Amino acid sequence: MSNPTTHAGLNVRGHIARPTTITIAFWAFIASTLLGLANGVVTLLSGDSVGQIAQTAIAGDRSDVPSVQISQVTTATNASALVFSVIMSLLYVVFAAKVRAGRNWARILLTVVAGLQLLAITFSQSTTTLGYMGALCAVVGAVACLAKPSNEYFAAKKAAR
Repeated sequence: MSNPTTHAGLNVRGHIARPTTITIAFWAFIASTLLGLANGVVTLLSGDSVGQIAQTAIAGDRSDVPSVQISQVTTATNASALVFSVIMSLLYVVFAAKVRAGRNWARILLTVVAGLQLLAITFSQSTTTLGYMGALCAVVGAVACLAKPSNEYFAAKKAAR
């Protein structure tokens, strides 16, 4: 069985062919998500997490707070940060899938998020190698989304709706 020929992004069956740039963008966004989760786990285990920072601040400011309460605040803060990270990662994967499906709003959203990741690593003093790699993957995804074949794909998907 031969592949149907394509013309202007459409094959003979009316299906809009997904360009390689969109596939690259999708997997770059997925890699960014996985690297972000890994970075969060490493940060949590290294003692530099939000909970440990809160613990240090509370202990330094309030010597009358029992250590049990400080420990509870640390645990609750770390758990909240972990839940938030998982929810944001799931949303990131959903948005990457929407980019793959040709939704322009998702492309815009993830491009903005990639820009915010760049700002975050630029101004953060505690960025890890995983953080840099995750931001780089997000930028690769955003650039791939803005390439000419991707623009044509999004326009063809919009016209088909």
